[in-house]
Amino acid sequence: MVRKQNQLRQNRRQQKRFKKEKVASPVKPLKGQEIAYRRELNKLGRAMIKAVHEEVLSYLKANQESYVLDTITLDHIKQFKRLNDSLDHLKLYKHYILCDEYIEFRDDLLHKSRKRLTEDGIGDQLGVIFRRLNSTFSGAVSAGFAQNTSTQMVERVGTANKDRFDKTVHAATGVNLGEIVTAEGLDDFIELSVNKNVKLITSLPEEYLAQVEVIVNNGVASGARYQTIANEITSKVGSANSKLAGRIKTIAMNEVQTINSQITLRRSEALGITEGIFRTSDDEKVRPCHEELDDVRYELKQGAWSKTCQKYIQPGITDIN
Repeated sequence: MVRKQNQLRQNRRQQKRFKKEKVASPVKPLKGQEIAYRRELNKLGRAMIKAVHEEVLSYLKANQESYVLDTITLDHIKQFKRLNDSLDHLKLYKHYILCDEYIEFRDDLLHKSRKRLTEDGIGDQLGVIFRRLNSTFSGAVSAGFAQNTSTQMVERVGTANKDRFDKTVHAATGVNLGEIVTAEGLDDFIELSVNKNVKLITSLPEEYLAQVEVIVNNGVASGARYQTIANEITSKVGSANSKLAGRIKTIAMNEVQTINSQITLRRSEALGITEGIFRTSDDEKVRPCHEELDDVRYELKQGAWSKTCQKYIQPGITDIN
């Protein structure tokens, strides 16, 4: 409590000092840019989900009898076990004999099931399907989509940032940057940002299809029913499809914010602006590392020091692995 009160007093003193200075408003990214980027990534996501449904799930459904233990066979096993368990315990030696027979019978069924799976070529055919899907979504078409989508997103963020940056500087200083700044030297950063996002986009098919293939292979090998396998891929929570949607959302949000913040930093440094004031959204989503830094003055190039997280932090800049 004492620590928080001291922090509030320090922030108030800083605010009084800020009022004597000309402070530009923060240059935040437009929400529409994140939505537009996510919409483009979702096109790829929907195409992959549709392909998995049409090629993988349809094949599994049509060939379910080849990898799922037959219901009648399972009933026979249950009946055999009930017969085994109902023996008179006085005839103990026969009980053990039938237990051994039951185990032998069960193992024989599993062996025949796996043999049938191999003979029917289910595993081989699934391998062909997944190789085809990987070739489709990791090939030239996907690479072209990734390049175009990344380039458009980075250029849009850069253009919108310049417009908002010029306006906020003009509001604080009265200087019209559009009339005096012609070259900003952002080409290298723009190229690096495009390349980074190309890698992020092309990683989506690799991650998603690999996850689906593991689910399918495990399900088929264990003799799971089609619906069980399908639910692991398509259900709304915890499935391969839901994880893909979450990954797309994270990429769109973090990349737009990071690129906008990095461009703002570079434009500020080019104008000789060396300090900033850390601002948060003042809501429940603010992380502890950021909450303590609200209204704190910091050096732009270095970032604001967080005692909680023991590192320097720059607003809006996030790394995605």
